[in-house]
Amino acid sequence: MIRIFRRYAYPAKSIAAWPTLLLVIGLIVLIGLIGLIQACDSSNASLTERKAAHDDAIASRIYHSGGVFSGKELCPESAWDTITPIDSLNPPPKESEPEMTVKGMQQFIKDKGIKSVDEFLTYLPAHFRNNFSLVEKTISAGSASLEYPRIILFGSDGHFMMDLPTDPNDHHYTHIPVMQLDTQTGHWELSQFDFSEEQPIVRRNLAKCRTCHGDANARPMWGTFWEWEGIFGDSVVAGPRPEAMHHTHAIKMNDIMRGEGGSTRFDILKWRKTQMRRGGARMLAEHDFGPELVISNIVMGSATALGTYLRLSHHDDYQAERHEMLLAYYLHRLEKQTRYVKADNSKARFEYARDTNLAISQQLATQAAPALDPMLLRMGIDTSEAFSLATIHGQDEPKPDWSMGASDLYDMLMLQVLDELRRDDPIVAGILATTALEQPLYLCPDTVQNVDEMIDLKMLHLFHLKGEARYQVHRVYYPRDLDDIYEQVFLPIADSLIPYLQSKQPLAVAMQ
Repeated sequence: MIRIFRRYAYPAKSIAAWPTLLLVIGLIVLIGLIGLIQACDSSNASLTERKAAHDDAIASRIYHSGGVFSGKELCPESAWDTITPIDSLNPPPKESEPEMTVKGMQQFIKDKGIKSVDEFLTYLPAHFRNNFSLVEKTISAGSASLEYPRIILFGSDGHFMMDLPTDPNDHHYTHIPVMQLDTQTGHWELSQFDFSEEQPIVRRNLAKCRTCHGDANARPMWGTFWEWEGIFGDSVVAGPRPEAMHHTHAIKMNDIMRGEGGSTRFDILKWRKTQMRRGGARMLAEHDFGPELVISNIVMGSATALGTYLRLSHHDDYQAERHEMLLAYYLHRLEKQTRYVKADNSKARFEYARDTNLAISQQLATQAAPALDPMLLRMGIDTSEAFSLATIHGQDEPKPDWSMGASDLYDMLMLQVLDELRRDDPIVAGILATTALEQPLYLCPDTVQNVDEMIDLKMLHLFHLKGEARYQVHRVYYPRDLDDIYEQVFLPIADSLIPYLQSKQPLAVAMQ
């Protein structure tokens, strides 16, 4: 060890100079702190600027062709074809509608002089009235029952959700709990609008809500695929049926559609004009695909995954560890099986997935890969909290394998990591652009030709389209295999990508 300081008797003259010396040292430290703060601000600004530039680049590639008929489906010409015209990726609200954020809703209520929940509901945009579920069980402060189910409005993108009571005798009948994703920070805000007084008030960031939804990694609470207990339409039929409603749910929804639901709040909802029946599924009124509960999970899942990605991307170590993170994802994914496939269920498809996974396991056996969950935890993402949407935080055993059917939140998170990495790493971009699809887009085999284009399409429909734009596009076209991420994106590129990711591993890990 090198000694920097020595003990000796300082002369009086030297001691007298200490105040000046300490002042100089203090100024140096202060300048260093200012530089550090500016560096952090610059880093945050850089992230914001990168995101804005990327959004502009995406918007410039969007066009509408009117669609191409494949013989079975009206298909996009390419990944960027929305078929129908849209004003932007996230159009501003119409003059007669609120911006669906806490701040926008608060300002709209003030500007319109709105005094009641029911009055406000008449102004809701179409994509909220179209995208909803009914629940007869709740852990929220209000009540829910078969007679008076609560209405969960999740919109077209899940970035802002509302929980409406319908029982006039509910003590919280004048309250609207809301949940909003901050698309800058990735954190969720849990707030409440209260119309019980002369002037409506909003209580923001309620701490009591986080006891159930989580804290640093707060998230929505919703049933996992096939297990929507307490939600209208949950399967009552044994076997591979994601939605098969109970006869009591069918009867109640038919009553609501006839205007006999027992609450005027049901009047705002859009319904597809078909009779509900036991064993059936409710289809969203204005949606090309439509199964309500399947869509609800993909909508809430994509919003949750976006929030997780945004929080992750703000961590100092994230940029440097993206390659290793994707390698860890492959190891993680080998231990999981796809529960349900909404599109191609052919024998050839399953044999391809089986054989490719076997090859991946052999590749990973040649060089140690890190575990994904500890890596994410080190960067602030506790998946036991962030991904356990079907559990009560702090009470239930965490279940981070919450599913959307063909994918889970790990898949959606890693899709975003890969999407970003391809913009920064030309070798990754080259692998994606030169790898042909093993599983073409369902019913639209000519829309995308390689994995790079498949990522474009999935990112557009899962993340880039928002609000009214997503609603309008999905009215005319919705990819049935939209959430089939691992098999359509990650399996085809594994043979080329995994060796490259292994070559980018830190030496200490590679030598384990």
